[in-house]
Amino acid sequence: MTVELRPFAEGDLASIAAISTAWNEHFGIPIVDTVELFDEEFIEPLVFREFDICIALVDGCAVGYVYTYHLASETHDQRCYVFARVHPQFLSRGVGTELSAWGARRAEQKLRMGPVVGRKIVRADAPEYDADAQRIFTNLGMTPIRWFAEMRTPLSDVPIVPVPEGVTVIEWDAADDRELRRVKNEAFADHWGSAPDDELRWSQLTTGVATRRDLSLVALDENGVVIGLVLTHRFPDDDIDNGAVVERVGWVHKVATVREWRGRGVASTLISQVVQTYGRAGLTHAGLYVDSDNPTGAVSVYERLGYAVARRSVTYELIID
Repeated sequence: MTVELRPFAEGDLASIAAISTAWNEHFGIPIVDTVELFDEEFIEPLVFREFDICIALVDGCAVGYVYTYHLASETHDQRCYVFARVHPQFLSRGVGTELSAWGARRAEQKLRMGPVVGRKIVRADAPEYDADAQRIFTNLGMTPIRWFAEMRTPLSDVPIVPVPEGVTVIEWDAADDRELRRVKNEAFADHWGSAPDDELRWSQLTTGVATRRDLSLVALDENGVVIGLVLTHRFPDDDIDNGAVVERVGWVHKVATVREWRGRGVASTLISQVVQTYGRAGLTHAGLYVDSDNPTGAVSVYERLGYAVARRSVTYELIID
């Protein structure tokens, strides 16, 4: 079998979405990736379509893809992520190896051309049970560095948490967007692998096709200062039809509490209240992704709120000299 690698062409978005969705289905991941989501993902300077995306062809048909996602920073480590997917019919046949090697080379190029602040880091993620991907990353000189968990819960399992004294919860759009970005950046300053979101990245998170600001909340202190937030994303194409019931999931995409208010119930209150908004919107489940070693104790907070681990992934990294 001969594998041809070529640059991205605008007509490839549909193929990329189809390959990614087929890969998800193969690994039992209930996620449908769409053209709209990838079109939003591939935005400069995070992704330059002409240079940062590669398509794998077999007999003229697209069977895999890889792209790099560069998170440059003027104050933190320089990170470039490599995302590769191969259609299930072509797994374990060398396609993923070629794509990942291309992505790693391109990531190193971008890092060497970027800011000189901090370390230069190539990262890639794999499901915990995807032995092929982990072998490929290891052969590229990468090492496993962090584990993440996808957690889900039926809305009925989430307890109602009282609002802490001196705290008010308001709708997302009632708050100042610049203040929300400041609080998110401050709250995540000590989180592994995090760097401040600039205006572009923040806009992607808060105005994208999956964003539900109407299902997102903000916590204020008694002086009206923002001290926490919860941002919701929603992917209707991912809803699971189990026959008797359709699981409609709201995703808690970001939960942030400023340091001086941690441990005082702000995050628990926000999650509890946002889940109630999910129920009123006709959703049935809530989901989120969390760093298993999160220093804020987030995993235990979510477990107390009824969440359970659905699947895990591992992040590999390579430090560029």
